Amino acid sequence: MIIHVSDIMIKKNTVINAVDSLHKAQSIMLKENIDCLPVFENGQLIGLLTLNDIICSNPNRIVIDAMRSSFALLAPNTTIVEAVEILENNDAKALLVVDGNRILGIVTRMLLYIEYSKLLDTLTELYRSQYVYQKGEEFIRKDKDLSLIFIDVDKFGEIDKEYGHVFGDMVLKEMGVLLKENIPDGIYLSRYGGDEFVLL
Repeated sequence: MIIHVSDIMIKKNTVINAVDSLHKAQSIMLKENIDCLPVFENGQLIGLLTLNDIICSNPNRIVIDAMRSSFALLAPNTTIVEAVEILENNDAKALLVVDGNRILGIVTRMLLYIEYSKLLDTLTELYRSQYVYQKGEEFIRKDKDLSLIFIDVDKFGEIDKEYGHVFGDMVLKEMGVLLKENIPDGIYLSRYGGDEFVLL
């Protein structure tokens, strides 16, 4: 199953005005159990205020004086992989999920990285198959050509039986390293499962 930001976003769409007090913003965050608020001025989104922004500011100031955190806007069908790329390219503290001019929810950095970490295979340190599905969806949405190559370690079951699972795990890990070090840019690699790997 491909995970989109709409699947993990915090659906509270509470906002704050630029001229509201930091005390009001802090009260809203505590009441709603959220750590950031979109900031509006004259009906327009102008920024993001985080709990950290409040902590680092004079409590007697207004929201616009304290907001320092960057953000990025996403469509609800943005995949987790795309969202991480956007987050890192914009050095954003949070991602706002929007539909036109309407804010649907917020994806915080922590929430996104928790979900993203589920895409990593701990043995080989490669992505899991879910990653290739998400990249594949991205290619299809952008009308880009794609090809898949599946790699299977021949007679891996015999290796496992004769030398044991620990040795088999070492073979898989080394295979992952060899593939990772030898694929060109623009190729996406995942452990597909068991002794199978996939290149997109």
